[in-house]
Amino acid sequence: MGAGSDIGRVTALFLKQQKVIKTLTLYDEPEGCVLGVASDVAHIDTSTEVEAYQGRLYLKHALHTLKLIGTYDKRRLLGVNAISSMRANQLFCSLTGKDPSTSHMPVICGTGRCTRVPVFSMGKAGNFPQTQVECLTKLVREAEEIICKVKGDGKQGHLSIGFSTARFVINIMKGLFEKPTFIDSALVEQEDPKKCYDMPICATPITIGKGGIVQYEVPTLNETETRLLEKSKSQIFRVLGSKNEK
Repeated sequence: MGAGSDIGRVTALFLKQQKVIKTLTLYDEPEGCVLGVASDVAHIDTSTEVEAYQGRLYLKHALHTLKLIGTYDKRRLLGVNAISSMRANQLFCSLTGKDPSTSHMPVICGTGRCTRVPVFSMGKAGNFPQTQVECLTKLVREAEEIICKVKGDGKQGHLSIGFSTARFVINIMKGLFEKPTFIDSALVEQEDPKKCYDMPICATPITIGKGGIVQYEVPTLNETETRLLEKSKSQIFRVLGSKNEK
C-alpha cells in the first residue's frame, strides 16, 4: 500500500530485486501514481513479477475478502517500525565503531515521535554519559523533523525509510519461507501483555517463522528507558482508546 509515494517507489525498487519475492503487488489510491511505478519497475530484469492496483475499490475488495475467510492472525499482522531501529543502530554504531550488520538496536513502544523508546542499553551503552544517551534518543525521536529541515522541502527521508521498509519485508519473507529470522522492531499485538510492560500492542523485536511470529523478544529496560516508556505508553493508550470509542 502507498506504492505510488516517494517511499513506496524506493521500497518497490529494492523489493523487485529480491528472488524470495515471486510477485510484487503494488497498491495506491490516487490516480496516476502506482500504475506508472509498476510499469517502470517491471522493466527491471529480475524474476519477480509486478502487479498494480489503483483506487479505493480494489482495497475494499481485498479487505472484504479477508473478513469473509477470517484470516486475521495476530502472529501474521505486523506494523513497520524498521526505520526507527535502523536509525538507532546507525547512531550507536557510528559512536562505538561496531559493524551495523552485526548489531541490533531495538526501538520499542510505538512508531510515532512521542512514543519511540530506543533501548540503547541493549548495545552496552552504559559507558555513555547520560547526556549523550538523551541526545541519541532525541535524534531517533526527531529524525523526521531534522531531515525535513536539512532538505528544505518539507519531505521525509524517503530513501532511508524506503530501504528500511524493504529490508523489513525481505526479513519477513525469509522467516516465512526460508528460516526463522530476527526483526529488530515491529508493532504487533503481544501474546502476553503482562510480559510486555502491560501493553497489548507494542513495538518490540520479534522472530518470524513459517507461521508468523514465533517469538516475542521483549527487552529488559534500565531506569531511564523505563521512565520514558511510562510517558510514551499514555500516548499509545490514548490513541487506542479513541479508536475503540469510535
